[in-house]
Parts: sequence; C-alpha cells; structure tokens
Amino acid sequence: MSYKIEILERFIEGETLTSCDFRWSNSNQYFRKIKNDGIVLNEVNIKNKKNKNFHFERSLDQDQKNVENAKKLLIHYKTKSRSLIPHSSPVNVI
Repeated sequence: MSYKIEILERFIEGETLTSCDFRWSNSNQYFRKIKNDGIVLNEVNIKNKKNKNFHFERSLDQDQKNVENAKKLLIHYKTKSRSLIPHSSPVNVI
C-alpha cells in the first residue's frame, strides 16, 4: 500500500510521474492498481531495451478532475474506506 500512497502524494504535489521513474520491482503494477481504483492513466507502448517485446509506460493524467480523484483515493488508501471513489478505469492509450 505504501508505494501507491507515495505515487499519489507525489502526483498531487505536481510531479509528472511515470512507472519508469521508480526502481521498485514491477512498478507498473502499482500504476495499474491505481488505474483500477479510478485514476486516469496515459499509457504509451514502449519497446523493451533487453528484448524484442513491448511494455506500457504508464503516467497519471494531469487533468484537474484526476488530481481531485487522486486526493480522494489517497484518503481511501490511508483510511481504507471503500466508498470514496467509484471503480472505473479510463485509460488514454497513446
């Protein structure tokens, strides 16, 4: 839970974050979980450096409504309340 909290706190403070900014094991999973909890992501399909496959580089959409939803979700994560944000997962695929 703490990784998702850190991502949202930094996003709310105005940082532009991507899943590649973090050196955590499989940091993309935290962005995907945040998306599944209702925060809009921008996803760019990037070629892997080590093989012929591709992966998504995810970033949080900077829209003001998304920032407001992120504040609510942060409270949700910190208090473990289940009723703050409806679960929807819009995505902007670039």
